[in-house]
Amino acid sequence: MIGRVAPYCIAAALSLAAAGAFLALDGLVRRGHEQAAYGEIQNRLGVVRSHLEGTLNTSLLASRGIAAFLQMRGDIDARLFGHLAEQLLHDQRHIRNIGLVRDTRIMMAYPEQSVIGTDLRNFPVQWDASLRAIEARGPIVTGPTPLAQGGLGIIGRVPVFGRASTGDGDRYIAQISMAIDVQGLLDASGVTPEALPMELAIRGFDAAGTALPAFVGPQALFDSTAVRTEVIFPGGRWEMAAVPKGGWNGMAEGVQVQRALGLSVLTLLWAALFYGARRASALRDLNATLERKVEERTRALAATTADLLAAKEAAESANKAKSMFLAHMSHELRTPLNAIIGYADAMRLGLLGERLSDYSNARLADISKSGQYLHELIDEILDLAKVEAGKLDLEEAVGTLDELVEEALAVAEAQPAAGGVRIVPELPAGLPPLRLDRRRVRQVLLNLLANAVKFTPAGGRITIAARMEEDGRLAVTVADTGIGIAAEDIPMILEPFGQVRSAFQRDHGGTGLGLPLSRRLIEAHGGTLEIDSAPGEGTRVTLRFPAERILSPLAGKDVSLTAESGR
Repeated sequence: MIGRVAPYCIAAALSLAAAGAFLALDGLVRRGHEQAAYGEIQNRLGVVRSHLEGTLNTSLLASRGIAAFLQMRGDIDARLFGHLAEQLLHDQRHIRNIGLVRDTRIMMAYPEQSVIGTDLRNFPVQWDASLRAIEARGPIVTGPTPLAQGGLGIIGRVPVFGRASTGDGDRYIAQISMAIDVQGLLDASGVTPEALPMELAIRGFDAAGTALPAFVGPQALFDSTAVRTEVIFPGGRWEMAAVPKGGWNGMAEGVQVQRALGLSVLTLLWAALFYGARRASALRDLNATLERKVEERTRALAATTADLLAAKEAAESANKAKSMFLAHMSHELRTPLNAIIGYADAMRLGLLGERLSDYSNARLADISKSGQYLHELIDEILDLAKVEAGKLDLEEAVGTLDELVEEALAVAEAQPAAGGVRIVPELPAGLPPLRLDRRRVRQVLLNLLANAVKFTPAGGRITIAARMEEDGRLAVTVADTGIGIAAEDIPMILEPFGQVRSAFQRDHGGTGLGLPLSRRLIEAHGGTLEIDSAPGEGTRVTLRFPAERILSPLAGKDVSLTAESGR
């Protein structure tokens, strides 16, 4: 009797062991999918954060023209204020209203003038933000908060200071306030919660750092296992929380399939064990095989889990470095850019007195144009996360290499370092037109020219050449006789923020984004960017546009532009 029951007891025990192993494996697989889903949501939140920070910072720049005028004149009339505000709001439709605050009251407003005369002291949150902006001598963003014209919105405040008449320091002149519509801000940033593959909530903090109720999405997300990150802006911060739509298990579609397969395998194993209960030797062999497979699967899953954790930590570190860099660039570049564009436009429009000569106006137009190029560079820095995430949308049009090179040279010649070289354009007529994003390709050419000028000593030469290749592609080469770079360092400078620290290069600033961003922009056109260089022998950067972007091929013809020392 015992001998007859024993095989079945052994089979039952082994079945239970297999079931336990399956449950353990199922738990490891489920956790692995959850960690992968966590990393994906974290990356998506990083893109949303970059878009919101970029739109908010761009909104604050809308006040630069009015601020520059106030700094020069100390006052402004209502008609001119309305005219400037109308121009500033043309491309900033999410800004609901622009006001001018003196002392405690709103003295001017556009377009909603019903708020004129409102005393900010009747709105404690806004009054506190106004005082903090004056004390910080810089922009402050608060909200969502009750608006004087009704409803909720985000308030951006930019204090304006000018030189005191006594010459002793600066004096406070006025404050420019902007009421920003919350939904309009989300739309302008491309952040529509309904269209995102995740459930998103956003909340703010008061001046004491206490969390406020969520103004986007459900408050309950902040009490769950959601992924969190912060949106940093002048004078405050928001916190975002997100989970996949349908929950964490909803993104792991393969888990259910693996579970069903595992149960099927377990059932078949149970049948096989009881069918072969009388064959003890076969049962022992089967048990040994099962244990070996379980051990191998466990090790593989453990290794996968470790890789996912390492990738998660690397992504978090990269996102933190990116946020610090963007915040630094926004602060360091926007302040002088405001003054440059504001003063140039004011002088060109005759706001400082009688109008200047045509030649002076043309030079002021060059100054304004150069300032706008710098503004575009800031926008590209803020768009870096979108480029890396593959979300870049090209604004394609037909253009020629002649036009793009001339535009890039106009900016490159204005660099202080360009004073030691002579740039002589020699592009012949008849270059093939291309289908491309003019602004993006112009920025690539400008980046390459700027690098060549910066690292080429006086007496050197810079050459731009173009040639149709046999396979139909258009090759554009920027070559210089500068200091060059070692071949092993080339991969480093093609990575974001990568810079080679030689004794000569330490004297030249830069963000380390020019070449990496240029490569990504050319790749977005379906092309390539290659670098050939050696120390002391100069550097050659080659751009290749695919044949499908060439509208009228000009095979076999060389086009060159030479920059020689002496100008």
